[in-house]
Amino acid sequence: MRDFYLFLAVVVLIVLGVWSYNFYESRKKEKLKEIAYKVYLYEKGKISYEEALKYAKDSPFYPYLQALKGNYGEVENSIEDEELKSFYRERVGAELYEKKRFKEALEEAKGVSKERFNYPSALSLQGFIYEKEGKRDKALGIWATLRKEFPDTYFGRLAELKLKEVKK
Repeated sequence: MRDFYLFLAVVVLIVLGVWSYNFYESRKKEKLKEIAYKVYLYEKGKISYEEALKYAKDSPFYPYLQALKGNYGEVENSIEDEELKSFYRERVGAELYEKKRFKEALEEAKGVSKERFNYPSALSLQGFIYEKEGKRDKALGIWATLRKEFPDTYFGRLAELKLKEVKK
């Protein structure tokens, strides 16, 4: 009889554990729906950016809201996925390039490793930066690398055009 009660207690604990987990997950989904609705309201202009950001803190929507405002550095610091970090690192570099802060932009672009999906894009950013800085030989080297390593891609074709343009 003792074994039966022990078995019954284990079953009750398992049922409670499963119920607790399901309850937690359903609350999490509800919370995300609420946050998604706040983001929607922001996108429609019904609430302020600050209010939407307050709701989105520590959620998957936080980086999205930061990116909408162009705060790519903030986004990069708030995510853990290395591919996404790499993407936003390049976006920070592009933003710095637009502001003519070439040295900082180059640092960001060089921070994208060769294994990342956006490496060709970051490499082309380096080429543009070297051109703006008047470092023709370095720019040519970048464009030649892009043409060689990514021949049948947008970046390879861009590099071909840039090589012709920079050599003139």
